[in-house]
Amino acid sequence: MTSTLSRRAVLGVLAASLPMPALAQVASGAGAGVPLEFDGRVFFPRWGRNGQHEFTPERETDLQSWTNMLTVNVHRAVADGEGLARLANGILSNYRQNGRVLKTLSKPARPDSPAEHMITAVLGRPGTLEVAFTRVVLRRERGVVLTYSHRIHAPDAGPAMAEWLNANGNRVEAVLAAWRDFARIEALAAG
Repeated sequence: MTSTLSRRAVLGVLAASLPMPALAQVASGAGAGVPLEFDGRVFFPRWGRNGQHEFTPERETDLQSWTNMLTVNVHRAVADGEGLARLANGILSNYRQNGRVLKTLSKPARPDSPAEHMITAVLGRPGTLEVAFTRVVLRRERGVVLTYSHRIHAPDAGPAMAEWLNANGNRVEAVLAAWRDFARIEALAAG
């Protein structure tokens, strides 16, 4: 990944009043399942459908006002490196349309590991600014997109987001890149 984000880049995103897609309604029974651990915190399943699974910390149960979310998307149709690259490019295009891409990193395939892609983007709407750290990987011939998102809810969220990113961005990227607990995700993929 590239260097720490500039305060000007984050403030520019807020000033542009970028749209953010609305969250889907919470499906009934979404609380069933096994939690995931990320960055020393436990994230509980809150919603899932069609390969998408959303997890939030224990006290963040409202999917309309969450601050931290871990989202897992399992793409059964993605079975190889070319499909994974198309998936990553689609996510990148979506982030460019709905926000500002701050960083990208692609690791080529090696004999001991498939290719991987990382994207960091800021998305916004009036009163809310969100940073999404996204990792796109191939696991057991399925594309897996793992996204950690952090939101700030405030009329002028730019300065607070810049401060949060400067304090946490590099660490979150490193945790996401090193995350290897795929057993639960593979169970989601099998379901």
